[in-house]
Amino acid sequence: GWALQKPDQTIDPATFQRMHAAGELLLNHKYNGHRLHIVTAGASTRLYSRNGAVDKTALLPHLVAQYASAPHGLIIDGEAHVEAEGTSAYQAAENNNPEDVLFTAFDLIDLAQKHVDLGYAYRLAKLHRVQEMTGGRVAQAADLKPGASYEEAL
Repeated sequence: GWALQKPDQTIDPATFQRMHAAGELLLNHKYNGHRLHIVTAGASTRLYSRNGAVDKTALLPHLVAQYASAPHGLIIDGEAHVEAEGTSAYQAAENNNPEDVLFTAFDLIDLAQKHVDLGYAYRLAKLHRVQEMTGGRVAQAADLKPGASYEEAL
């Protein structure tokens, strides 16, 4: 399938300290919900689960409308969630009030790019431009002071 690489969910303290000291670590808030890929194609924009097996397009038409104006041929990777913490809050919204479901993006692949390995900084910059255009949300990096501990990051 076309699913993007799953980000690291856990990291041991020693690896954290080494990567943080080297400036190789980007941390952001993890929302509780469902991983979602938005594949942009104008009015034919589709929403899929991470592995592409579940089509959520009909369930979340407000997200389709939001991303219909984005450039065609993007896979926007992120988390469908609600403001309240917890997967049960997300599930309740999906079942009863799907318009309450939000989407926060954390990565983007441009299918038209012949060389997609342009680095995360490039993809993040393009993601910010697309989100500004559509009014979408981008996961914000945590502001950790230099030398912050593993416990402070958590």
